[in-house]
Amino acid sequence: MTRKSEPVRMAKRVKRLARFAVRVEHAEDGKAREIVRVQAEARIRDRLQPDGQASTSPAPRLPALLIINSKSGPNRDSLLRTRELVDLLAARGIAADVRVKLHKSQARREARAAARAGYPLVVAAGGDGTVASVARGLVGSKTVLGVIPLGTYNNVATSLGIPTDTAQACALIAAAPVRAVDVGEVHARGMKRPRAFLEVGAVGIAAPLVVAGQGFEKGRWDEVTKHLPRAVEMAPAVLGVRLDGQRSVHRAHSLLAIVANAPRAGAGLVVAPQAKVDDGLFDVRVYEEMPQPALVAHFLAIKTGTVGDDPRVRISNGRKLVIRSTTPLPVAVDSKVVGSTPARFRVRTGGLLVIAGHGDGLLHPAAQSLVSAIKDHSGSPWSLEDVSHASDTALPTATPPPRSPGLALAKRSRPLGLALAAGAAIALVPALSRWIERRRR
Repeated sequence: MTRKSEPVRMAKRVKRLARFAVRVEHAEDGKAREIVRVQAEARIRDRLQPDGQASTSPAPRLPALLIINSKSGPNRDSLLRTRELVDLLAARGIAADVRVKLHKSQARREARAAARAGYPLVVAAGGDGTVASVARGLVGSKTVLGVIPLGTYNNVATSLGIPTDTAQACALIAAAPVRAVDVGEVHARGMKRPRAFLEVGAVGIAAPLVVAGQGFEKGRWDEVTKHLPRAVEMAPAVLGVRLDGQRSVHRAHSLLAIVANAPRAGAGLVVAPQAKVDDGLFDVRVYEEMPQPALVAHFLAIKTGTVGDDPRVRISNGRKLVIRSTTPLPVAVDSKVVGSTPARFRVRTGGLLVIAGHGDGLLHPAAQSLVSAIKDHSGSPWSLEDVSHASDTALPTATPPPRSPGLALAKRSRPLGLALAAGAAIALVPALSRWIERRRR
């Protein structure tokens, strides 16, 4: 087969997998579980000779690019797991070329080059920063993003319902429940071009906290000493928030506004529980008349699960918004301060194709029965080819029900959206609280 025809063949295979994902989502729970059980048993039988010895015939292989962070996770030793991940993917019919991510721009370039070369699948192995960088390189392409979470908090993976167990994550990638998800985009003063994000954008006090929190986590104490005092001493400003081009502008005396594409940000905090990555909308939260101690108390309550409704937190939804302020406030996404107000945000609906499970950040998750069955059989060597054949044999009479816009996008392999992220990193909230109390005495 010529090299020219390989991308076409792979694109057709991805479309078949997307069609299967849609059908399985609406099948009965028992049927979904039976499909995966039969897949595992069939693959084992195919690999065994009558005398019980393993077959030497090669299994079909789907080409993929695996981009792994060299130092993800609490122990910063993710690079040592490269062989393990390659073997887990190979056992499921995925032949992964490997690239080691040393910095974010490299991961973005590698992912973009893979999409242009016709790779049907790019797998990001690392934390939220790695996933965001790879996703940014795939936005607007037909290449599907798979995620193997190896980070400390794994906000994106959790929102998408991707297991933290590596064998289960690889099994989910092989089953290919494809979703088209949204990507946030921000353009603020001081930026040359818009920046994509998957999680949360923040205006105000969260920006220096994001950088200080990252410095605290990674031992960059110069960043902590530089940015934490800015958060403590920041004065509130009058914010003007205009949604979807409306004439009316909501004004608030505030230190913080959050623009959430996904529910989680920072140190695993669920800052926007209603935010969904596939609904085409931002969850916008403006914290009115809440000085630093009140914000600290609010986010500590989120962390401990004791937060209640607070009338000072104004919540709205929109596809586009502009945030201005009487004095310039910093803007952060993807754990990085990117500019200052005024800032313009917009949603790229369905901007990224991603393999997802049954996560609370999805309006249209994969069938829970399929995800459960994948976990049950994650140790069995079944592959993408098994799944595509199962779609033709296991559900011969199934009639696909009406699909959501996001699923229709995924089926047609249209450009997509996930993106990167930042948010209100509150890893330093306890330290900040103590700092504020000392200053008040």
